[in-house]
Amino acid sequence: MLVAGEEGEKCRIMKMLKKQLHTGPLDVLISQEEGKYYAHCLPLDLLAEGEDREEVLKRLEEMIFEYIKFFMESNMEPFIFRPAPMKYWEILRMLKKSAHYLPNVPAGLLKATSPNLIASFLNPINAPACT
Repeated sequence: MLVAGEEGEKCRIMKMLKKQLHTGPLDVLISQEEGKYYAHCLPLDLLAEGEDREEVLKRLEEMIFEYIKFFMESNMEPFIFRPAPMKYWEILRMLKKSAHYLPNVPAGLLKATSPNLIASFLNPINAPACT
């Protein structure tokens, strides 16, 4: 049950979130640990591994394409968006030196017809290795 004033705040937050979900690229944390590269697509919580930065991004692009294709073919579009756990968003927030951070899901992403088209929607950000 919402207390007076909370409904307006909830509405404001939902409008801001809805606007944010249709703008900007997909944020991807890139890290290197023990000779491997990792690319974590935060809005979809998908993780790829590769031998170098180029390979890991290519694998992530293919993974995102297949992920979206599955949900579209299964008529499950409302369930595509599945953000990563908050600790990864906190890392992104610190790297971007931002007080607040909301996930982005680009409007044209669902219309991509091949993995090669996913690259234009990615925003790779180098993250420090986790210890």
